[in-house]
Amino acid sequence: MSRNKKPRKRYNPQSRAGHVKLRAQPWKIHAVFEPVEAILDEIESSGMVSVTEEGKPIFSELAHNDVYEFVPSLCGLIDAFDLHAERNGLPIVTNPLKTVCVKLDKGEMLDQYDLAGARHSITALKKQSGDMEADYAYRLIRDIQIKFELEARQEREQLREAA
Repeated sequence: MSRNKKPRKRYNPQSRAGHVKLRAQPWKIHAVFEPVEAILDEIESSGMVSVTEEGKPIFSELAHNDVYEFVPSLCGLIDAFDLHAERNGLPIVTNPLKTVCVKLDKGEMLDQYDLAGARHSITALKKQSGDMEADYAYRLIRDIQIKFELEARQEREQLREAA
């Protein structure tokens, strides 16, 4: 090799794996928003929603055949996108979803305006999530999980102090 040529750095495809935008991985966006859209479709078509024996709305994840409570899942999604909007100076577009979340939690009826607002909010959130990098989305999820764990720990400590 001549003196003025440097050896080239070898290409490592794993070094850029987390820096890909989620719009290049639409199955991940679909996996996040499909349960929410399915619940809204179910409400629009039949006016009902699947519930547990306690009356809490549920959704089933088709990929793993698991059933989850809908309201806590939707609250986690809302918190994650609120944190994303706060960090990046984006407008908060989750208010219609918060309305749906509160009404489903209280067992109230949803009207067409609630559903239309929620669908508009989901469209805006899909666009925002397409602009996220995969690593950033993972870190955002971890931050929200940590937040929920801290809140649960504080509640347990308050219950111990009250007892």
